Amino acid sequence: MPEDAEKRRKRYAEDPEYRKKLRKESSDYTKANRDKVNAYKRRRYAADPEYRAKDKAKKSKPDNRLKANCRKHGISVEQYQAILVRQQNACGICEQPFRCTPCIDHCHKTRMVRGLLCSKCNLGLGNYNDNPAFLRRATSYLERWHQRLSEIHDREENDMTDDPAEESKAARLVRKAILLELHQPCGVDLPPPIDKLQALARALVAKAEAAHDLQAIREVFDRIGGRTPSAATSDESPNQLNGSRKNPASPLIAP
Repeated sequence: MPEDAEKRRKRYAEDPEYRKKLRKESSDYTKANRDKVNAYKRRRYAADPEYRAKDKAKKSKPDNRLKANCRKHGISVEQYQAILVRQQNACGICEQPFRCTPCIDHCHKTRMVRGLLCSKCNLGLGNYNDNPAFLRRATSYLERWHQRLSEIHDREENDMTDDPAEESKAARLVRKAILLELHQPCGVDLPPPIDKLQALARALVAKAEAAHDLQAIREVFDRIGGRTPSAATSDESPNQLNGSRKNPASPLIAP
């Protein structure tokens, strides 16, 4: 019996036709008994440490993973590389360069390969069940939302000034710089200002917050609204806010 096995191994190594025949028989048997073969492999993987180590080593090689993935989708490695070159190493949907191994996208009805996608786009198509109608509705949904955001932004811009037509470019720049400083996190060291405008805006906001200077606070909100700073009233101190502010850490509120 060992001699017969040795002869078969020798013939398998030297006879291409015999090797092709055995591979086809093995492939046909696996396809016809897939559940049975997979169950056997799982049992052997769990019980045989040597088999488990060989399987892990085989699957850990990038070339083997690529070959297995291509074989699963019915294409060769050369065809895979040709698709990658045709798409210029970028996703077929978002057109962003691949940062990890591309997903082989295929039609679930015909099993034909359609192209290569990044994991996000491939997952998106799967979640939409490859239905173009769902994708068109999703596009319309997002376009309506972006249009609404644009309208909200325009309305806020108009509400922040008494007369938008007369608002100067300088006033817009000042307002933008002050709003940026007001949105900075509290209690952390901020990076140095990138220009003089940011430095002035930061100084104004810092003065209003640290010293509780009523006039500085009013100036901050006047600048945001596109108006010139208002003068201090006679019954209020121009320098210090009286003791009514009990929580210095709370946000500034326009008087």
